[in-house]
Amino acid sequence: MICTEGFNMSNKSKILSIVLCALFALTLFCGCTGKEPTFTLNQTEIQLKSGETQTLTVSFENLGADPYGISWESSNNDVATVKSGIVTGVSEGSAVIKARVNIYANSKTTTGELFCNVTVTGTPNLESITFAEQTKTVAPGSTVLLVPDLNPNGSKARLLWTSSDETIATVDENGLVTAVKEGTVTIVVSAEGTSIVATCTITVSDTAPVENDVLTLNRTRIELYPGESFYLKVVSGSTGTPTWTSSNPTLATVSAGGRVTANSVGTVTITATENGKSASCTLTVIPRSTQQTTQTAQPSSQQPTQEPSTEPSQPDTQPTETTPSPTEQTPEE
Repeated sequence: MICTEGFNMSNKSKILSIVLCALFALTLFCGCTGKEPTFTLNQTEIQLKSGETQTLTVSFENLGADPYGISWESSNNDVATVKSGIVTGVSEGSAVIKARVNIYANSKTTTGELFCNVTVTGTPNLESITFAEQTKTVAPGSTVLLVPDLNPNGSKARLLWTSSDETIATVDENGLVTAVKEGTVTIVVSAEGTSIVATCTITVSDTAPVENDVLTLNRTRIELYPGESFYLKVVSGSTGTPTWTSSNPTLATVSAGGRVTANSVGTVTITATENGKSASCTLTVIPRSTQQTTQTAQPSSQQPTQEPSTEPSQPDTQPTETTPSPTEQTPEE
C-alpha cells in the first residue's frame, strides 16, 4: 500500500514537472519571437495651400509578415481631405487627419490611432495666365467668350479685361468679346495687382462664319456658396428658348430661366440645350468656411439680367442675391 502511494506520487510529480517545463519553454519561445509591433506616422504637422497635396505614411517595427489594416479620416473635409494617406488642402483652416491601425499578430489584434495636424493657408500663388487659343476670327456683330487658364491649377485672381481698340471689338468684365467692325484688335487680360498678363488677337472679318450653330453662355465657370444664386444666359447661337438642366440637383438646381441656386458643397455641370445644340457651365459650390478669407470680389457692374417670360412668378427686376465677382475666376479643367 505504501509502495503504491509512493509510485503514484512519483508519477504525478513527473507529469507536473513536464507540464511546467513545457509552459516555461513556450514562454521563452514567445518572448524571443513575439515582440509587440509598433507603428508611427511620418509627419505630425503639415501645412498646405488649397489644391496642394502631401502623403502620410505609417511605419512599422516588429511587424514581420503579420497582416494589418489602415483607415484614414479627416476631422473636417471642408478644410482637408484624405484618401489612402494622400492629404489634399481644400480651404483655409485647420483639420486633424487620423490614421487608425489594426495589426493582427500573436493571435490578437493590436489597435492604435495616429494623428497629424493639418493647416491650410490659402490658394496657390498665381504664376501665369494662358489662352488655349491665342487668335480668333469672328464676324461683325458676333460674340465670343474668352476663357483664360490660371496657373497653377487652383490659383485665383481678380481679372481685368481691356481692348486695344473698342471701335473694332469690345470686351466686358467676364471676357465676353463683341465684334463691332472689320479690323484686328488685341484683348488683354491681367491679374489685378500683378504684372501677369495674357493676350488674344481677335480678327473681325465679314468673311468669317457666323457661329450660330454653337451656343455660348455668359459664363463657363462660376463659384457660389451654399444658398447663393447666379443667372446664366445664352449670349449667342440661340434662336429660341433653351432648356436648362443640372447634372446633380442635390448640389445645385437651375430654373427654366437659367437661375442657378447652390445647395451643397461640390462640383456640378449646368447645361443649356436648344435644337440639338448645348453649352455648359461648371459650378463649384464652396464651403462657407472659406467665405471670410477668399472672397475679395467687388460688386459686379454687369450683373446678368433677369430672364423675362420663363419665370412668371418673378418680379420684373433682378432679385437681390449674393454672387461672387464674375472677374474672380478659376481655370478651366
